Amino acid sequence: VQGDTLLLPVNIQQIKQEFAQDMRFFYKILLTFLKNLDAQIPQLQKAIISKDKDKVIFEAHRIKGGAANLRAEKLSFIAREIESMGNAREWEGLLLKIKELKNEVLKLWQFYKKGSVDK
Repeated sequence: VQGDTLLLPVNIQQIKQEFAQDMRFFYKILLTFLKNLDAQIPQLQKAIISKDKDKVIFEAHRIKGGAANLRAEKLSFIAREIESMGNAREWEGLLLKIKELKNEVLKLWQFYKKGSVDK
């Protein structure tokens, strides 16, 4: 079981402590975050394509903070990288980072779908 927790897109031990074992509440917040991500990612992509530095930084910062609050540490890290790359105007590299971000969001959706059924 310990090995499995290393593959999770969230720090489940920390979540259980912070949410006082109220996983239903956590999953409710996670769903809201995921729905917001589904709207934010296209905005982020659009900002990258149009080379809108401020919008890239803004959207990446929002994702980074939300992910950190939910202990989705890898997602938060990727968003932080996008934020930095946007600041440096690394447009071509950003298109690759978006793929990485989407993959991590997919893992988070899978985690949500599996876990919310169990709770």
